[in-house]
Amino acid sequence: MNGWQGNIPRCVNYCRVKGFHNCEAPLKCKILDSNTGILRDYSPHFVNHWLYKIREESVVEFSCESGYELIGMNRSTCGTYGWDNAEPSCRKIPNPCDASLFNKCPYPFNCKKHYSKSTSFWSFNWNFKPKLEQIEFSCPEGYVLKGDKFLTCTRTRFDNVIPQCVEKVTCKADLIPKCENPLKCTLHHSSLNSDQQITNRSRPKYQMYPEGSEVTFSCSNGYKLQGENRTICGTNGWSHEKRMSLPKCSSLCANEIFEECKHPYICNYHNTKRWIRNIQKTYMESIVPVGSVIDFINTNFYKEQGFTRFQCTVNGWVHVPAYG
Repeated sequence: MNGWQGNIPRCVNYCRVKGFHNCEAPLKCKILDSNTGILRDYSPHFVNHWLYKIREESVVEFSCESGYELIGMNRSTCGTYGWDNAEPSCRKIPNPCDASLFNKCPYPFNCKKHYSKSTSFWSFNWNFKPKLEQIEFSCPEGYVLKGDKFLTCTRTRFDNVIPQCVEKVTCKADLIPKCENPLKCTLHHSSLNSDQQITNRSRPKYQMYPEGSEVTFSCSNGYKLQGENRTICGTNGWSHEKRMSLPKCSSLCANEIFEECKHPYICNYHNTKRWIRNIQKTYMESIVPVGSVIDFINTNFYKEQGFTRFQCTVNGWVHVPAYG
C-alpha cells in the first residue's frame, strides 16, 4: 500500500489581460506567463487566445519609448485578487535643450540641425522640430570656430557650451623683412600645411598669411644670420615686430679690418672678383665674401711686425702667406 497517488488539486486564479487598454505607443508592455515562462510583447490590437487571461504569478512589465518617462509602477503581478498595480502611463519628457536660442542662427554662425530619425542635415531656416538631436556649427570666411563643432541634446541639457566664431587673424606679407640675397626666407603656410621659398618678387604686396604661419630665415653660404631666425603670425601680428629684431645676413669676416688701413699702411683688397688698390680706412665694404683677401702695404719702409696678408674664411679672418 503506497497511499494516495498524485497531488491534491487546487484552484488557480487567472487575471484578464485585456484590462490593459493603454499598451500601445508610447507605452510598451511585455507579459511573462508563469505557466510557459515565455516573455511576449502585448498590444490590445493584437491578442492571441492565450492572452485573454493568464495564470496567477504572471507578470506584466511596462516601459516607455525614447523621449518619454513612465508615470506609475514598472510592473504588475497577477495575484489572488487580480493585478497588484494599476496600468501606468507615459509622459513626454519636455525638451531640455533651449531650442529657441537657435530658431535664428546667431551671427556670424552657420547652423545646421540634425534629427534623430534622419541621417541628413537640413537648412536652418525652420523652427525646431520635437526630435531635434544635434546642432552643427560652422563659421563664414574670415572666421575660425573656437569650441566643439557639434552640440548634442541629452536628457537634461546640451552636452557642451555654444562655440564661438572668432575673427581670423592674418598678417601682412609686406611686413616680413626683405627676402633678397643673401637673406633666404622659407614660409610654412598654416592653412595649406606646406613650405615654400619666398622672395620679394614672389610675395604680392597685399598678400595676407593666416595665424600660425611661420617664416624661417637663413643666409647664403659665406654669411651668418643676425637677429631672429624665424617670425610667427600670431594674434598681435608677426612676432619679430614686437621684439624689433629684424634678421639680416652679415659677412663671416668683420669689415672693421678696413679701419686698420691707415698710416703707414695702405691696403689692396680683392673681393673674389676684382682687386681694389690703395684703399685707406675711409673705405668700407658692407659685406665681405668668403675668399676675399686684404694686403697691408708699408709705405714708409718701416720694419714689418706681424702679418700683412689676411683671407676671409668661414672661421673669420685668418693669416695667409704673402705672395712672393
